[in-house]
Amino acid sequence: MDQMPARPAWPAWSESLRPKTGEMTQRIGRFYTGRPSWRTWVRGVRRRLGDASLPLSEEEQLIKVKQDFLARQRAAGKAEEPVYALRFAHPLPPVLLAADGKTTVRYLPVPKSGTTSTLNWLLEMTGEAAHRGWQDEEHWFQRPVYHAEEFNFDGPRVCVTLNEKCIAVHKYLQRGFFAPQPHADVRFCVVRDPVERFLALLNQFQIAVFRREKRLPPLDGAWIDSFLDVLGAFYETLGSASAISRDDMMGRMAVFFDEAGFAFAPQYFHLGFRQTDFLGRDATWYTHVFALRDLAPAHKLLSELAGKPLSSLRANSSQERKDVFAARGLKLARPQLTAAQKRKIETAYAEDYRVFGRWFEA
Repeated sequence: MDQMPARPAWPAWSESLRPKTGEMTQRIGRFYTGRPSWRTWVRGVRRRLGDASLPLSEEEQLIKVKQDFLARQRAAGKAEEPVYALRFAHPLPPVLLAADGKTTVRYLPVPKSGTTSTLNWLLEMTGEAAHRGWQDEEHWFQRPVYHAEEFNFDGPRVCVTLNEKCIAVHKYLQRGFFAPQPHADVRFCVVRDPVERFLALLNQFQIAVFRREKRLPPLDGAWIDSFLDVLGAFYETLGSASAISRDDMMGRMAVFFDEAGFAFAPQYFHLGFRQTDFLGRDATWYTHVFALRDLAPAHKLLSELAGKPLSSLRANSSQERKDVFAARGLKLARPQLTAAQKRKIETAYAEDYRVFGRWFEA
């Protein structure tokens, strides 16, 4: 599937009501490969002997998931896909607990600003393997394969991966506009110079077009000028302190780009939102603000919070993407922007420069 369904909203904790420790842990279950364990057999016997209220174990839930998934395929008239491995992929909660068992941590992500590396570290911090990489053929040269299904077991929805197909790392943390709650002791973000972030956005559009049309579109000056004109006009209508919701903003932005004749998937519109839309307009709310150009301080802080050295992995970099494409004779270009185009970026993202400008400077 191309896009996972929206998850239910997490509870809105107040300053006076901290989340419980159990709500701040993250775990990805063991693989179930189709052979029930003896524990599942014993639980089945107990139910048949009268203990009908015994809740489903994790393995029993996965067995039910397999049955439900195959039933869905049959109902849709599709050929059944063999299911040889399943596991739960629980999303990261908005607040994590550091290794000291007391310090709470909250990360607010921004698209195209180091989210892949940072989320890999957070997953490693919670006890998971650091690198949830993409398979090159699947991620870069086909539609992304997140192959995951959501199921409801008389409670919160759970996400289950099928046949070891990976979920892009950013799917593990809901990405929304700024909200001051829930509270956390450590509140951090990673920001990026808007010009560099815009260039990364252009590369994302190239990849999206390639998946759909099997060609890398040229990004000439006229196309970039037109794109920036639409972006600037859109933000001019919003003003600097709009309280518009993320969904409403995506809808409005879609209208602007559709009317201008831009053809790319709506799920990419949010990549062009200002960083202040995701991070708010008060940098003092954060205990730590890091610049993408130097993630070493972020790595050091998270290692201290994890109580162990985290991997030095820097995932999903621009150079990594270029190398993957170059190995197949394709050039993922980063165009040289003119001075006029840079001024348009500065105008469109004026709020980002005002709030986080000092972190953009080299």
